Amino acid sequence: MNNSYKQLPNILILIFAFIVYSCTSISMKIASCKDVFSYEFFLYYFISILILGIYAVLWQIALKKIQLTIAFMSKSITLVFVMIIAHFVFQERISFNNLIGASIIVVGIILLPFKK
Repeated sequence: MNNSYKQLPNILILIFAFIVYSCTSISMKIASCKDVFSYEFFLYYFISILILGIYAVLWQIALKKIQLTIAFMSKSITLVFVMIIAHFVFQERISFNNLIGASIIVVGIILLPFKK
């Protein structure tokens, strides 16, 4: 079996961790729309902290299996995930510049394994 295929489960854990991390931004934005010190405000901030805890565990699992440099440089994909999630949750517009930026990030991550 090719070494790339052996890393696939580890890469999927890393991607899932980044999706979870992206949900923190969404939860915090929802909290910011609530009245300060209201029940909903604290609920969404608590959810954000809970999501960060889940992310921390997933990040540690991923770091055991993937090089730190690869994992950390791949973290920029969270910007793309936040943009996509915000589009569907908050109906935020994705501009042409957003697409260019997201494309650069994705191409950079794809080229990452080929660095010397």
